Amino acid sequence: IIIPNSVTSIGEALFIQCHALKSVRLSNAVTSIGRHTFAVCIALESLTIPSTVTSIGDNAFHSCTFMESLYLEGSPPSFGTDVFLNVRPEIFTVYVQAEHLAGYQALNLGYSLATYVPEQATGIYYTISTSFDRQNNQFIIVSEAEDTSLNTQVQYTEDLSGGSGTGTWTTLSNLAYIEATNTADNTITRTITNVDPSVNAERFYRLVSQP
Repeated sequence: IIIPNSVTSIGEALFIQCHALKSVRLSNAVTSIGRHTFAVCIALESLTIPSTVTSIGDNAFHSCTFMESLYLEGSPPSFGTDVFLNVRPEIFTVYVQAEHLAGYQALNLGYSLATYVPEQATGIYYTISTSFDRQNNQFIIVSEAEDTSLNTQVQYTEDLSGGSGTGTWTTLSNLAYIEATNTADNTITRTITNVDPSVNAERFYRLVSQP
Protein backbone atom coordinates (compact mmCIF):
# COMPACT_ATOMS: atom_id res chain seq x y z
CA ILE A 1 0.00 0.00 0.00
CA ILE A 2 1.29 3.47 -0.92
CA ILE A 3 -0.44 6.38 0.81
CA PRO A 4 -0.26 9.40 -1.55
CA ASN A 5 0.56 12.96 -0.57
CA SER A 6 -3.10 13.98 -0.79
CA VAL A 7 -3.88 11.94 2.36
CA THR A 8 -3.34 13.68 5.69
CA SER A 9 -4.94 11.21 8.11
CA ILE A 10 -5.43 7.45 8.23
CA GLY A 11 -8.95 6.77 9.48
CA GLU A 12 -10.20 4.50 12.21
CA ALA A 13 -9.90 0.75 11.51
CA LEU A 14 -9.01 1.39 7.86
CA PHE A 15 -6.82 -1.71 7.47
CA ILE A 16 -8.15 -3.75 10.40
CA GLN A 17 -7.72 -7.51 9.85
CA CYS A 18 -6.01 -7.08 6.47
CA HIS A 19 -4.19 -10.35 7.04
CA ALA A 20 -2.18 -10.20 3.80
CA LEU A 21 -0.99 -6.60 4.15
CA LYS A 22 2.82 -6.72 4.13
CA SER A 23 4.03 -3.22 3.34
CA VAL A 24 2.73 0.32 3.83
CA ARG A 25 4.45 3.54 2.83
CA LEU A 26 3.08 6.66 4.48
CA SER A 27 3.61 10.04 2.84
CA ASN A 28 5.02 13.01 4.71
CA ALA A 29 1.57 14.62 4.52
CA VAL A 30 0.08 12.17 7.04
CA THR A 31 -0.40 13.75 10.47
CA SER A 32 -2.51 11.16 12.32
CA ILE A 33 -3.15 7.41 12.47
CA GLY A 34 -6.57 6.47 13.80
CA ARG A 35 -7.80 3.91 16.31
CA HIS A 36 -7.41 0.24 15.30
CA THR A 37 -5.95 1.31 11.93
CA PHE A 38 -3.56 -1.65 11.54
CA ALA A 39 -5.08 -3.97 14.16
CA VAL A 40 -4.66 -7.70 13.39
CA CYS A 41 -2.49 -7.03 10.31
CA ILE A 42 -0.59 -10.21 11.03
CA ALA A 43 1.67 -10.05 7.94
CA LEU A 44 2.90 -6.52 8.66
CA GLU A 45 6.48 -6.77 9.94
CA SER A 46 7.79 -3.22 9.68
CA LEU A 47 6.51 0.33 9.25
CA THR A 48 8.06 3.80 9.11
CA ILE A 49 6.12 6.64 10.74
CA PRO A 50 7.07 10.02 9.23
CA SER A 51 7.92 12.95 11.47
CA THR A 52 4.69 14.68 10.43
CA VAL A 53 2.56 12.21 12.42
CA THR A 54 1.56 13.78 15.74
CA SER A 55 -0.95 11.21 17.02
CA ILE A 56 -1.40 7.43 16.94
CA GLY A 57 -4.79 6.21 18.11
CA ASP A 58 -5.87 3.52 20.56
CA ASN A 59 -5.04 -0.07 19.56
CA ALA A 60 -3.53 1.13 16.28
CA PHE A 61 -1.26 -1.96 16.06
CA HIS A 62 -3.30 -4.29 18.26
CA SER A 63 -2.43 -7.96 17.60
CA CYS A 64 0.16 -7.29 14.89
CA THR A 65 1.75 -10.46 16.18
CA PHE A 66 4.62 -10.65 13.69
CA MET A 67 5.58 -7.00 13.76
CA GLU A 68 9.33 -6.66 14.31
CA SER A 69 10.15 -2.99 13.86
CA LEU A 70 8.59 0.45 13.92
CA TYR A 71 10.72 3.40 12.72
CA LEU A 72 9.66 6.78 14.10
CA GLU A 73 11.33 9.59 12.20
CA GLY A 74 10.46 12.46 14.51
CA SER A 75 9.79 13.39 18.11
CA PRO A 76 7.26 11.32 20.08
CA PRO A 77 3.69 11.59 18.80
CA SER A 78 0.72 11.40 21.12
CA PHE A 79 0.05 7.70 21.77
CA GLY A 80 -3.43 6.40 22.57
CA THR A 81 -4.06 3.48 24.91
CA ASP A 82 -2.94 -0.07 24.14
CA VAL A 83 -1.38 0.99 20.82
CA PHE A 84 0.78 -2.16 20.75
CA LEU A 85 -1.53 -4.55 22.60
CA ASN A 86 -0.53 -8.18 21.87
CA VAL A 87 2.53 -7.15 19.84
CA ARG A 88 5.21 -9.63 20.89
CA PRO A 89 7.91 -7.87 22.96
CA GLU A 90 10.46 -10.62 22.30
CA ILE A 91 10.62 -9.70 18.59
CA PHE A 92 9.45 -6.07 18.46
CA THR A 93 11.77 -3.04 18.52
CA VAL A 94 10.93 0.66 18.27
CA TYR A 95 13.64 2.55 16.34
CA VAL A 96 14.03 6.29 16.89
CA GLN A 97 16.60 8.93 16.04
CA ALA A 98 19.17 9.53 18.76
CA GLU A 99 18.11 13.10 19.46
CA HIS A 100 14.59 11.90 20.33
CA LEU A 101 15.58 8.86 22.40
CA ALA A 102 15.08 10.50 25.80
CA GLY A 103 11.56 11.56 24.87
CA TYR A 104 10.59 8.01 23.91
CA GLN A 105 12.25 6.55 27.00
CA ALA A 106 10.07 8.81 29.14
CA LEU A 107 6.96 7.26 27.60
CA ASN A 108 7.78 3.77 28.97
CA LEU A 109 6.26 2.04 25.96
CA GLY A 110 7.24 -1.36 27.32
CA TYR A 111 9.19 -2.44 24.23
CA SER A 112 12.84 -2.40 23.20
CA LEU A 113 14.12 0.98 22.02
CA ALA A 114 17.03 1.42 19.61
CA THR A 115 18.41 4.31 17.60
CA TYR A 116 18.95 4.44 13.86
CA VAL A 117 20.57 6.84 11.43
CA PRO A 118 18.28 8.21 8.70
CA GLU A 119 19.51 8.08 5.13
CA GLN A 120 21.75 10.97 4.13
CA ALA A 121 23.26 9.77 0.85
CA THR A 122 22.12 11.10 -2.54
CA GLY A 123 19.26 9.19 -4.09
CA ILE A 124 15.83 7.82 -3.27
CA TYR A 125 15.69 5.07 -0.68
CA TYR A 126 12.98 2.55 0.08
CA THR A 127 12.99 -0.06 2.81
CA ILE A 128 11.97 -3.22 1.03
CA SER A 129 12.60 -6.16 3.36
CA THR A 130 8.91 -7.09 3.33
CA SER A 131 8.92 -7.12 -0.49
CA PHE A 132 11.17 -10.18 -0.77
CA ASP A 133 9.47 -13.09 -2.54
CA ARG A 134 11.21 -16.14 -1.11
CA GLN A 135 9.59 -18.58 -3.54
CA ASN A 136 10.89 -16.80 -6.65
CA ASN A 137 13.97 -15.12 -5.11
CA GLN A 138 12.99 -11.65 -6.23
CA PHE A 139 11.95 -8.24 -4.96
CA ILE A 140 8.77 -6.60 -6.18
CA ILE A 141 8.57 -2.88 -5.43
CA VAL A 142 5.71 -0.57 -6.35
CA SER A 143 6.47 3.15 -6.23
CA GLU A 144 5.15 6.42 -7.58
CA ALA A 145 5.82 7.05 -11.26
CA GLU A 146 7.82 10.26 -10.91
CA ASP A 147 11.00 8.38 -9.93
CA THR A 148 11.27 6.49 -13.22
CA SER A 149 14.39 6.25 -15.43
CA LEU A 150 16.77 5.87 -12.50
CA ASN A 151 19.70 3.55 -11.91
CA THR A 152 18.42 1.06 -9.34
CA GLN A 153 20.35 -1.14 -6.93
CA VAL A 154 19.41 -3.34 -4.00
CA GLN A 155 21.59 -3.07 -0.91
CA TYR A 156 21.44 -4.70 2.49
CA THR A 157 22.86 -4.23 5.96
CA GLU A 158 22.85 -6.36 9.06
CA ASP A 159 23.41 -3.36 11.34
CA LEU A 160 20.75 -0.74 10.79
CA SER A 161 22.08 1.51 13.53
CA GLY A 162 25.14 2.16 11.38
CA GLY A 163 23.32 2.34 8.06
CA SER A 164 24.20 5.89 7.12
CA GLY A 165 24.98 5.00 3.51
CA THR A 166 28.76 4.67 3.92
CA GLY A 167 30.58 1.46 4.65
CA THR A 168 27.81 -0.66 6.11
CA TRP A 169 25.64 -1.28 3.06
CA THR A 170 26.45 -4.07 0.58
CA THR A 171 25.13 -4.06 -2.98
CA LEU A 172 23.62 -7.28 -4.29
CA SER A 173 25.09 -8.34 -7.63
CA ASN A 174 23.91 -10.29 -10.71
CA LEU A 175 20.38 -8.88 -10.51
CA ALA A 176 17.97 -8.58 -13.42
CA TYR A 177 15.66 -5.57 -13.42
CA ILE A 178 12.22 -5.30 -15.04
CA GLU A 179 10.05 -2.20 -14.91
CA ALA A 180 6.38 -1.82 -15.79
CA THR A 181 4.28 1.36 -15.77
CA ASN A 182 0.67 1.31 -14.62
CA THR A 183 -0.88 4.44 -16.11
CA ALA A 184 -4.19 3.82 -14.33
CA ASP A 185 -2.77 4.60 -10.89
CA ASN A 186 0.45 6.36 -11.97
CA THR A 187 2.82 3.83 -10.40
CA ILE A 188 5.91 1.92 -11.42
CA THR A 189 6.27 -1.77 -10.58
CA ARG A 190 9.89 -2.91 -10.43
CA THR A 191 10.70 -6.62 -10.38
CA ILE A 192 14.30 -7.37 -9.39
CA THR A 193 15.16 -11.01 -10.03
CA ASN A 194 18.11 -13.39 -9.68
CA VAL A 195 18.42 -12.61 -5.99
CA ASP A 196 20.79 -15.14 -4.44
CA PRO A 197 18.50 -17.66 -2.67
CA SER A 198 20.97 -17.79 0.22
CA VAL A 199 20.24 -14.12 0.97
CA ASN A 200 18.59 -13.82 4.35
CA ALA A 201 15.36 -11.83 4.00
CA GLU A 202 15.54 -10.90 7.68
CA ARG A 203 18.29 -8.45 6.84
CA PHE A 204 17.39 -4.81 6.33
CA TYR A 205 17.23 -4.04 2.60
CA ARG A 206 16.93 -0.84 0.65
CA LEU A 207 16.27 0.00 -2.96
CA VAL A 208 18.66 2.73 -4.09
CA SER A 209 17.61 4.79 -7.09
CA GLN A 210 20.19 7.31 -8.19
CA PRO A 211 20.13 9.63 -11.25
